[in-house]
Amino acid sequence: MYRVASISALIVLVAGSAIPAREQTGGASQVERSTVATAPVQLIIGATVRRVLGSGAFILEDPHAADGERLVLAPDAEATPVVGAMVIVRGVVRTFDGTELDRIRSWTDIDERTREAFRGQPILLAASLSTASGRSLMRDARPTPRPFARRSPDVSSRDVAALTLHAAALAELIDAVGGRRVNLFRARVVAVLNPRVLLIESASPLLATVGNLDRVLVLIGGARLRVDAAAMAGIDVRIAGTAHTLLGARVTGKVPWPPELTPDMVKRLEIRAAVVTTSVQTADGVELTVPVD
Repeated sequence: MYRVASISALIVLVAGSAIPAREQTGGASQVERSTVATAPVQLIIGATVRRVLGSGAFILEDPHAADGERLVLAPDAEATPVVGAMVIVRGVVRTFDGTELDRIRSWTDIDERTREAFRGQPILLAASLSTASGRSLMRDARPTPRPFARRSPDVSSRDVAALTLHAAALAELIDAVGGRRVNLFRARVVAVLNPRVLLIESASPLLATVGNLDRVLVLIGGARLRVDAAAMAGIDVRIAGTAHTLLGARVTGKVPWPPELTPDMVKRLEIRAAVVTTSVQTADGVELTVPVD
């Protein structure tokens, strides 16, 4: 049975500096964004809207936030997404003081009880807001730049931190994140093609529509599954590896391409991206692969 490609699609990445002024759009929220100066964090997140609080104010599903919810303020939004919609937001997340919040139009549209619940918590101030299909919901929207890369002081300047995503998010953003290290969580096994190849999608309890499945092919290098296909079907797994376009994964030849995955079959199964990995784990961290010669 088909499933929705994602409920809470991703946290794409986090970076440790404020968005430069030249990236910010004009309009009523320009002054508010200039106040973001105390340890801001750049964030790109794709997730499902849980609640709408007012014009340009809504709650996203975010497993990394308190109670699994992230308040988003988008004062430049020309349209507010509806509950259940999948959106992609880029902006700065930080804790604002009361004076700053009172100058943000979207904040003042929220009822007092809800404002008190979120006061003092990190809030995402949106610089861009779009639907999962890429349609911008912001006024005077500019093209979304390539995602920022967080650099760790413990690694070489040429290394970047792995991105944590849902499978559907990787499928949507593969042209931007191909070649990067990724961590996929809440991924559900759709099928095992052979002991080194499986197909996954974002875990969701809801039914999907054909055309929005956004599946990812997992190619296991230097190892194989140690459990049979029947035991893998429908379980949730965690995968860490390198993201590739389908053509890139095929050309690199790190793992033999399954002969049954013809171009027509790839299209029918809605496979959008690939990950080359050496490890597949259960949701509780149990390794499901064994090395091979």
